[in-house]
Amino acid sequence: MSAATQDAARRYIGRGWSPIPVPPNSKNPSRLGWESERWSVEDVPDAWNNGQNIGLLTGEPSGWLVDVDLDCPEAAKIAGRFLPTTLTSGRAGSPDSHWWYVSPGTEYGEWKDTDKKKLIELRGTGRQTLVEPSTHTSGERYVWSRSGAEIAAMDTADLRARCTELATATLIARHLPEHRDLGGGGRHDYAMALAGFLLRPGRLGEDLTLKILAAAWDAKGWANEGQRREARRDLEGIVRDTAQDLADGEPVVGGPTLEEIVPGMVRLLRRYWGWCREEQGQDAPTEEKEDRRNQADRLIGYALEDLGDGALFADQHGASHALVAGEPVPLNSRCYSWLRRLMWGQEKKAVNGEYLKTAAGTLAAHAEFSGEIRELHTRAAWHEGVLYYELRPGRVMRCGADGWGFAERPPVLFRRYPNLKPLPDPEPGGSLGALASLVNLKTDRDRRLFEAYLTTVALPHVPRPILGVTGAMGSGKTTIGRMVKRMWDPTAPETVRYDARDILQKALHAYILMFDNLNTLSEAAADTCCRLVTGEADSKRKLYTDDEDVIVEVKRAVILNGINVPTDRSDVLDRSLVVELERIPDDERRTEEELWERFEAERPKLLGALFGVLSEAIALKPSLQLSRRPRLADWGSTPPPSTR
Repeated sequence: MSAATQDAARRYIGRGWSPIPVPPNSKNPSRLGWESERWSVEDVPDAWNNGQNIGLLTGEPSGWLVDVDLDCPEAAKIAGRFLPTTLTSGRAGSPDSHWWYVSPGTEYGEWKDTDKKKLIELRGTGRQTLVEPSTHTSGERYVWSRSGAEIAAMDTADLRARCTELATATLIARHLPEHRDLGGGGRHDYAMALAGFLLRPGRLGEDLTLKILAAAWDAKGWANEGQRREARRDLEGIVRDTAQDLADGEPVVGGPTLEEIVPGMVRLLRRYWGWCREEQGQDAPTEEKEDRRNQADRLIGYALEDLGDGALFADQHGASHALVAGEPVPLNSRCYSWLRRLMWGQEKKAVNGEYLKTAAGTLAAHAEFSGEIRELHTRAAWHEGVLYYELRPGRVMRCGADGWGFAERPPVLFRRYPNLKPLPDPEPGGSLGALASLVNLKTDRDRRLFEAYLTTVALPHVPRPILGVTGAMGSGKTTIGRMVKRMWDPTAPETVRYDARDILQKALHAYILMFDNLNTLSEAAADTCCRLVTGEADSKRKLYTDDEDVIVEVKRAVILNGINVPTDRSDVLDRSLVVELERIPDDERRTEEELWERFEAERPKLLGALFGVLSEAIALKPSLQLSRRPRLADWGSTPPPSTR
């Protein structure tokens, strides 16, 4: 199999395409930087040496070869009515599910159903598709379905238009009532509402509307040719009569009726075609009923359409949230910006503050009683033996015993706070040895302890020791603490002060808490630091309520620094990892500008090195045997970073 795969990879390279190796029994490369990989003929034996699949990079890397991926059987069945004949590929069960074109400048696009399922995906630059002789996770082999066909060239605007037409027909087909008799009520009413919506001025013409409806009806199949001809005649009559009624100014059903039949379809079709509500005018008398509803009711409807099924949920403490574009948004005042944007996008109108509050409260009630409970995390999450670490919104790293890389669809959700700053993408090829030029640790023991802490502080599920940094004046104590913060958890502000009234709020909005330049630690602050390490929790009354609680539970990493350890309490010291710095000689001292410029240059590769060492530690932990377990045994049982 490796020889056949290598031969195929060489052929693809010879055609000017860019193949990449994909792990066996997988559809995803699952490694850092695969989008930028370019393999030569000479590289093929090393890249495909152990049963790897072949993925073709789409778009610019392969000479603007793009893939129209048909993700549902309805789309595959009628694709030939909208897409020009070209080379196709797929599996035995769906041999024509990928249609290939050369289309310079084409960017990624996707068309989804009301349940968020993808109907069609247009893969341009930054994507890849498995091709022959790869094996699907089901065991089916990928094949070129029309091996003798030429790859058609298409203008990008024309290709997108054809995809939109196909997606519209597919969407309609997937919601077509089951009974086959058009005159039986369900399909007839559906066709009337669709024609009334699609034929409004500025939308689609009669020919295209009929083409789309006929394709949608045919996608479901017919018992015999007689039924098909009868349905076609009825559709022709509906389209013709609706167009004439609109021209004569007669009322016809349209968007509101269609929305009652298939909730969410009207919004999707507007999004597919780029239609705005106002530019049509136009669903006339029937839509006046919708306009008479108050803003809150309309806004709730827009929100439910935008979210889709399963997007309303409560977090682990019972707080209501909505999943907006993949990101959890609390259904309180923090969701107002999203609601304002929805109203403006739908109606080009501002929304009253009281309506915002009403809409948010109603959505929160839906979320509370949805039965959906999802745990939310800050920066880091440990899930089924794998660390997921959020670099920035939409960019999450996966680190486990099998390696590290970007997580395309992480199984965990992260809280969104405006004070969290982004982290750069980690890069391979780094070494923890680069830390030696950035910090001034006193002994080799201090260096080993610091590297162990810096590597394992990313693990959120274990109590991590307090990092106590000591040293003479001018030894860089503040700098080393800031380095840990900027490596894993850059925030604004960078350091915090202890205040019993709001320390939990500060802890909730960060992953690492840094207390800078402490001389002493009060009894209350020492107690709090100990509880933050092993898990701190509290509740308080929700504002403007009688007995509703806001619950806070956090487990955080803590950094303290001072000339001496700021407390001699045994419970704090027992939870601490103390490292000592040497005073920096004046002739070796650098400016902060120089130091942080060097750090920023090294940070991507240092992050990559940390993820690499952490992956090795996760793999080694099950086999680790300790003669004794230290305090904070979970952290103490993690293998040290012996390889860098």
